[in-house]
Amino acid sequence: MRGHDPAGICGDFLEAHFRAQPEVASFLGCAEHDARLGDPSGAELGELRGFLAALEAIDPTSLDDDTRLDVDAALRVARFEERYLARDRHAENLELALLPHAAIRHASLHGYDASERIRALPDFLARHAENLRRGAREGRTPDRDVAIAFAERLLPAAARAHDAYGPFARFVADEIVPAARADVRLGADEVRFRLREVMGVDATPDELLAIAHAELARVKDRVARADVPSLLARRGARYDDHLREATAFVRERAIVDVPEDLELAFEPLPPGIADGSAVTNWPPRLVQRGAPGHVLVSPDPEAHAAVASRALAVHEGIPGHYLQCAIWQRAFVTGESPRRELVRYLPLHDDAALARGNMATMPAVEGWAVHMERTLHRQGFFASDDEQAFVAVCDAIRAARVVLDLELHAGDRPVAELARFVADATGMPPRWAEAQVLRARRMPLQGLCYLTGALAIEALQASLDAEPAAFHRALLALGPVPPTRARNALAA
Repeated sequence: MRGHDPAGICGDFLEAHFRAQPEVASFLGCAEHDARLGDPSGAELGELRGFLAALEAIDPTSLDDDTRLDVDAALRVARFEERYLARDRHAENLELALLPHAAIRHASLHGYDASERIRALPDFLARHAENLRRGAREGRTPDRDVAIAFAERLLPAAARAHDAYGPFARFVADEIVPAARADVRLGADEVRFRLREVMGVDATPDELLAIAHAELARVKDRVARADVPSLLARRGARYDDHLREATAFVRERAIVDVPEDLELAFEPLPPGIADGSAVTNWPPRLVQRGAPGHVLVSPDPEAHAAVASRALAVHEGIPGHYLQCAIWQRAFVTGESPRRELVRYLPLHDDAALARGNMATMPAVEGWAVHMERTLHRQGFFASDDEQAFVAVCDAIRAARVVLDLELHAGDRPVAELARFVADATGMPPRWAEAQVLRARRMPLQGLCYLTGALAIEALQASLDAEPAAFHRALLALGPVPPTRARNALAA
């Protein structure tokens, strides 16, 4: 570690994080880590504590804006990782098992060599199985419904690509599912810690609940008038057309800058990735010149509701996630951002965030995509009656996710009651609502980032009274920092 120099400490922390989690480095384009899988033992805890002590000793008031944002990002990741490893979360974490599958799929999509990772996969899974056996012996097993989903659906999907997942799936079915616990929750203290110390959310859980209930009240009548099953019944999507329309729309109205040479690739959504999604975004490798970004699209025609396709093109593509990440990439490949700033992007990729449950970047990432949807809606992009109704349903879904996350993980409301609440609040089918509850159990607090992140960005924009394109240009230049941390840098 480079003495007491804050920038040097951040750079050293970044490289140590990449050594411990090389898959994260690969997602960001740091090719020197492409040949390895991480060590599922958690052996990096001692080094991590040294970094945490050094970062906490830095006086943020003495720093320039860029270094302050780097130190803040490193601190938020280090605090999460120290708590995760100190509590031996590997011993109850099924999500970690799918990270190699995502990393190998990522290599296939981006054309770099994954052969060493494929050879290392059986050993990785065997060592992680020992983690889970230890957890089972100590009564620290995963949530039962999550474990069943892994055994019956997620791991068999990965096994279709890699034989090593077959035995691991049988192990989970035979040893973990029978021992799994019902109704596993983070607890109120952990929720407060993650919101404040990891995700940079200043509002308390009670304040977030009040915001969400107000949003549900705002759209309640519009959702009640919508026949949601009929709204979603027509299948089909025109993502290419919608992307072109959205790109032209934001350029004409000077909402956000879209580079003229931006190209977005569509690829089939692989089995075992983004389970249950119709469309998802895989960002470009940020520090690799010319690396493409992708929107992964389910090959199942029944996954695509026509009325949702326009909003999904905005959210996942342009001006949402893909544009956001493409602009970040251009800053790195032109040398405008020093490598240490990658610390702000830990963990950017969905699969990296899910592997350990670290949602540090999500208020900025999901908040941006929803902010873009809301901005385009206010300016008339979603014009048909069906699209207007679907916008109200989406608003209800995002508000319901805030309530679901907080009442599930910081409260004691029964799971079945939460599923009924989600169905009633959104008009969506009961099976979909049950899947949302399972999603919240798999990825705690990710769901609340959509609405809370968007509202934080909108409050920041209003406080600065800037023109939209200028505000968005300045916001994106900071990377995925929580909107609450961006204010000083943008106001300067």
